[in-house]
Amino acid sequence: MERGIVAVNDLLATFVPTPLQMFRDAARAGLLTQCALYYGWTDLQANPVPDLTDEDRTGRMKVAGMKLFMDGAYSNRTAWTNDPYPNSTDHGMRALADETVREAVGGLGATASRSPSTPWATGP
Repeated sequence: MERGIVAVNDLLATFVPTPLQMFRDAARAGLLTQCALYYGWTDLQANPVPDLTDEDRTGRMKVAGMKLFMDGAYSNRTAWTNDPYPNSTDHGMRALADETVREAVGGLGATASRSPSTPWATGP
């Protein structure tokens, strides 16, 4: 794969019913790119998958983790922040309650918290 894309992360692989199988089938058909799959937390709640095996977590096509949408993004002013966005009273959006975050991370005492104050770049 000279100067090509050699690896990708699919950060919401659960848009298809069997993502790992789909990517492994693609590899058998000739896909050379390595793929790390992240299952969506809300999708896993609706459609649980069996416990992952060592084989599921290794190789060129593997499940690498889980994706939680805790807030939005700075680029569209939906990231959940302590300070409001410039020229606004908006603090973004919080997508998950603390209880849901704790459940997703296995009760490790995690909480959803706002991003610290952000030094906003200003242009000329």
